Amino acid sequence: IYFQLEGDLERGQYRGPGRLSRMGRADNEGWLTYRGAGGSDYGSGGAKGHPSVLAVITLDRLDVAVVREVWRYRGLDRALIETQRRLLGQKYHVPPYRWAFDPMQRQAAEIAGVTAARTGKGSRFERVGLVEARLNNRKLMFDLDGPGVRDAFKQMQRVHRITRFVAGHGEVYDYARTDDDDVA
Repeated sequence: IYFQLEGDLERGQYRGPGRLSRMGRADNEGWLTYRGAGGSDYGSGGAKGHPSVLAVITLDRLDVAVVREVWRYRGLDRALIETQRRLLGQKYHVPPYRWAFDPMQRQAAEIAGVTAARTGKGSRFERVGLVEARLNNRKLMFDLDGPGVRDAFKQMQRVHRITRFVAGHGEVYDYARTDDDDVA
């Protein structure tokens, strides 16, 4: 059963942000593997460090994205992470070139033969804006039965923007990263 971040769970109607909308179960799961993409973020390891995260999203012919699986790992075994990335790619039909790495891991991306997300002024807002646009247009759903997806979904519900003061720039509107390792 797939859920949309915005909607009314009981009535299946759009009601505004912060609610879930039951989208139903696909008769043929094959439509979800038409296209896919993966995201990879290497962590710093340890119980309190930033975890490594792999996330897989599949898209249908109508460009509806479904978060299918989110894998977290607190260790530093790069071979294990790369093996898991390849296995998730095979499971969800995500070819190597459709994986993107965190912008800070450009070298790791080059070694793995994939791309790193763009970095630079405004790039995070651009990525967040793409996700928000999908949510607002009901083009992003979450397979809450998928491994790790429910926890990532809960993190995503806590993501928000804040206003803060920056010397020389005054008040700026910023993306608040609060326990959002899976979401990043």
